[in-house]
Amino acid sequence: MKFAFQLLLFLAACGVAGFTLLAITQPEWQSPVYRQLVSLIPWAGYLHLCAGSLALLLGVFQYQPRIRQSNIELHKLIGRVYVGCVLASTLGAFVTVWVSPSAWAAKSAFWILAVLWPTVTLLGYPWRGTFNVHWHARWMTLSYALTCAAITLRIILGILLGIGVSFQSAYPIAAWGGVLTNLCIANIIIFGHFPRQKIASVARH
Repeated sequence: MKFAFQLLLFLAACGVAGFTLLAITQPEWQSPVYRQLVSLIPWAGYLHLCAGSLALLLGVFQYQPRIRQSNIELHKLIGRVYVGCVLASTLGAFVTVWVSPSAWAAKSAFWILAVLWPTVTLLGYPWRGTFNVHWHARWMTLSYALTCAAITLRIILGILLGIGVSFQSAYPIAAWGGVLTNLCIANIIIFGHFPRQKIASVARH
């Protein structure tokens, strides 16, 4: 079951990242959202899309026990690149959301994501002298869950459009749904994987 979930996650990440690359290189494949991102302030739009896609792909490998157990240095290297991608993508998001003409219902979700995403990522980064493996795993699970909001948003948006909801109505719902759904899933994983007393003791360090 765990392998099946990881495989589905990997395929979904490849799908989103692959479509992003296709949309960047083939403008005729761009959806209205992609077109808006790269037309307002091009460098910020491309930075957000490219760095976010790379973070989405890299995060999958951080949950592979073989890498963590047999090559911890590779795990650390991928983690540093992942954190850099999150920060770079967030920078692009801040710039594009600020000037985006999207409705505030959708923009508010992206503002919150742009604050939470780098915050939990930096909280989970193993700064020298403050590293705790359980604390690290907890916050990085939240970080990658927010990274995967890009997947959940597209799933919800596709379902809503498929049942006839207009894009203008569906997009804000999908934006909020991507963030809230993934935060709920991440907390279920965290509190299911780590005993409550262990999380509490880590939080006091």
